[in-house]
Amino acid sequence: MDKNIDLEKRKISDFSFFDVKLITDFHLKMFEEAFEKKAVLDIEFVIERTGTWYKTIIRFHDPQEIKFEAGGNFLQVSLDIINISERRWENLNLEVTDFEDDRLHFYCSKAEVLDIRKTSYSF
Repeated sequence: MDKNIDLEKRKISDFSFFDVKLITDFHLKMFEEAFEKKAVLDIEFVIERTGTWYKTIIRFHDPQEIKFEAGGNFLQVSLDIINISERRWENLNLEVTDFEDDRLHFYCSKAEVLDIRKTSYSF
């Protein structure tokens, strides 16, 4: 599992995905590479940690069975990323879920942090 958590820990001490508060951007990209069909899902999350707000973009590779329910300008979320590699499902190692409201749910092969920065965004 490659969540590149070190990038967050360098910016946010004691980072946890439980600090994720909402989704502000959601992009599913499908493409072909070396004659193989591929997909990535880029999600921008807002994180609040000890009164400071951050935006982070996480790329999820090979997303499957995407469930996304939103109404409005942003989606509050209680994010959890679970390692499911022991299930030995072909090319699916992570389960991403909104454990409170179940408005977001999908499986993917891996996740990586593309960016993290401070923001003035809050709700």
